[in-house]
Amino acid sequence: MSADSECAPRRHEDLATERLGPASLATPIVTAELVDDTVYVVTRGLRPPILGAFDLGSREITSHYELPSGSGSWASTSINGGSDLYVGTYGVADLYHFETDTADLSRVARLEDESFVMDMDAHPGDQQVYAGTYPTASVYEYDQSTGSVRDLGSVAPDEAYVRSVAVTADTVFAGVGSHADLVAIDRATGEMESILPPEFEDDSFVYDLEAADGIIVAGTEPSGRLAVIDQADYSSYEIARPDGQDTIDAATVTNGSVYFTARHSGAVYRYDRSSKEITRLAVPSPGDETRDLFERDGTLVGAAGSGAVWTYGLDDDAVTIVDLQSAGLPAHVEPPQSLAMLDGNPVVGGHWRFTVHDVDEGSTTQFRTYGEPKAMTAVDEELYQAIYPGAIIAKYDPTTDEVTQTASVGKEQNRPRDVHYDARSGSLFVGTRPQYGKIGGALVKYDPDSDAVTDVYRNVVQDQSITAVTSIHDTAVVGTEIYGGIGAEPVADEAKLAGVNSRTMEKQWEMTPVPGAETIRHLVTSPDSSAGRATVYGITNDGVFFAIDPRTRSTLARENVVGRGGELVMRDRSILGVSDQALFEFDTASDESAVLKRGFDAGWYNEPQLATDGCAVYLLSSRDLARVTVQR
Repeated sequence: MSADSECAPRRHEDLATERLGPASLATPIVTAELVDDTVYVVTRGLRPPILGAFDLGSREITSHYELPSGSGSWASTSINGGSDLYVGTYGVADLYHFETDTADLSRVARLEDESFVMDMDAHPGDQQVYAGTYPTASVYEYDQSTGSVRDLGSVAPDEAYVRSVAVTADTVFAGVGSHADLVAIDRATGEMESILPPEFEDDSFVYDLEAADGIIVAGTEPSGRLAVIDQADYSSYEIARPDGQDTIDAATVTNGSVYFTARHSGAVYRYDRSSKEITRLAVPSPGDETRDLFERDGTLVGAAGSGAVWTYGLDDDAVTIVDLQSAGLPAHVEPPQSLAMLDGNPVVGGHWRFTVHDVDEGSTTQFRTYGEPKAMTAVDEELYQAIYPGAIIAKYDPTTDEVTQTASVGKEQNRPRDVHYDARSGSLFVGTRPQYGKIGGALVKYDPDSDAVTDVYRNVVQDQSITAVTSIHDTAVVGTEIYGGIGAEPVADEAKLAGVNSRTMEKQWEMTPVPGAETIRHLVTSPDSSAGRATVYGITNDGVFFAIDPRTRSTLARENVVGRGGELVMRDRSILGVSDQALFEFDTASDESAVLKRGFDAGWYNEPQLATDGCAVYLLSSRDLARVTVQR
């Protein structure tokens, strides 16, 4: 059924919003703890967060509980043989105590100066648990025997993250980001010492830590290296790296070996401490994050960030994987990442999955993908996704329902910000932000025919990231933001537009469209772009709509719209745009704008987005997918 045939003229004040139901239902997780045969997990990005108990024997969620605060949990650990489970939340940094025998749940502390508990650990037999936090990069001790909280202080005052924690009888080890460090803290005196191997100084994170069997295992991001450090002599260490990986996600030590997982493959590896050799064992959940890794009775147990638990048999190489939503973990409406159209239907990007909404049938179908699709677009009836973390490109083929990871950008790029298909050159362009603690984003050129990245142009505008891409004739026009990866201080003062030859990738020009603006959120061009006479239209993050002539680099129009700027789409001779407060239209013939609809209260994870089939406009109302029919 053609969407155009359904267009019904409406006055702006009569535009009806039809809510189509939850945009994206999910059960992503970011922490896990194994207690006997039960894996305890906590959901991510869902309110209220759900603490779920997954039984390895029955492969079912046997119980689940709501946490009264926070948006999820990155951190959990247990003491007293697993009878006392501790969970640290984010959104607000609360510590919860859960008695696994009685199912009694209580909040025991709030870390007032923090917003995230990033990791937790405890030493067997002790009554103290330790928590690493964001944004003060601090370590806290909670003593169950006294109910008291001790602030050990910031381990790196110029940093924001204690991303990982490991504990021995006398020392707490803290892995730092956004500029990597590894700090040893004396539990008795609180004295701190940096023990980071110098080889890791250019990394963003010591992403994972494990302390056992006389060693400290430290995994990094984005170099994807593993250090095995002697607890008795920090200067004695070995470094290993699995080929082609960026992040060491999780590790465990057993039987003279270090077992660990890495991205972006999602593979599990063994590092033999005697031979110093790395062996790739299996890929239980391809491309997935592993939120924790355990060994129990000759079996590795992993918790996948997409919302699954997998096992790997060390003796027989057998792999199992169970989707936690299918196993009974309640799905909740998550804040969506992105929105695009494919074959007349809206597609919503979520966390490690995406949802195809069949608007005629009123049904939805979910598919797993390789992370968070920050931006999506359709090319020749296939859906391309630009994915965080790792600046990955994936492709969904609706004829086979296959999702394939086709490329990884590299060059220290991490967070895609926009994707645009240029039909004239046959290229897909992706704008990116770099890794944590780094500056200098990139314009990425990708060939859909060969499914390969053909060029990565970093620092198109020096020290800025690429947030928006459109094209005119043989020119890719990019908009920037002054920010780099989280934890990197901006160097530039204002966002720019730049023109890049779409075939040679040579920069042609640069200009400032809105003085003082920090982010160009999105760009579109008028329909005569193929003739090289187009106008470029854009919007800043703080809601300034503008038009420029790319030939003269002069500003033709500039005005404020309602709310925080989001995505723009071209429709005939008008531009539809969305902010966090309203849907608006700009008539390119009359240079007049109008607010079409207010009050969506959209629950986006990223900036507001919209998509259109030529008649209906799809956007968010709260966290529901909504359809608005706009007069042509």
